[in-house]
Amino acid sequence: MPPAANGKDPVMEIEVHWSGAAPARVGALYQDAGGSVFFQYDPHWRAGRRDLSPVYLPNSTVGAVRTPTPEFGELHGCFRMSFRIGGANA
Repeated sequence: MPPAANGKDPVMEIEVHWSGAAPARVGALYQDAGGSVFFQYDPHWRAGRRDLSPVYLPNSTVGAVRTPTPEFGELHGCFRMSFRIGGANA
């Protein structure tokens, strides 16, 4: 696991995968010891053309980043919906 953007070692990692026509690893969510959650794209995914969220998580995002809208929770919106709808296997 890479260090989170705040320099702390992550204590939890959840891999994010695309299950469409061409399944692929999108990246990972990390949580540090302080409870902050970060997302980081996989380099192979970034080489493609799909954005998870063109506004908040464009494919050009580099490194581990926190949500730009923390007032709505620790997770980026696209992940909040996935966990809410399909659980951890979404």
